[in-house]
Amino acid sequence: MNNKNDSIEIFEILEKIASQFNKESKEYQAIEKASWALHFIRQEEVAARFEKFINDVNRPLTKEQINHMHSMGILSDESSKTKNNGNLFQRQEY
Repeated sequence: MNNKNDSIEIFEILEKIASQFNKESKEYQAIEKASWALHFIRQEEVAARFEKFINDVNRPLTKEQINHMHSMGILSDESSKTKNNGNLFQRQEY
């Protein structure tokens, strides 16, 4: 994730997308904010915490977590039987 060339490519893509909008538009401002956020998390000390966050989000839920979500009515029996071995989210490469 911290490959410098990958970072440059991502920022170039964001710049290309942003150029399609007026600088006063909400879309442009959202892309600009996302770009600053990405720049911030690419700092070495933050990048490791961000990687841990992404890995934690994508790990399978424990049985205890699934049971707790069932008890709260957040998770149905069908949704807990995902194709992702218990992951509720698909991993996205950034």
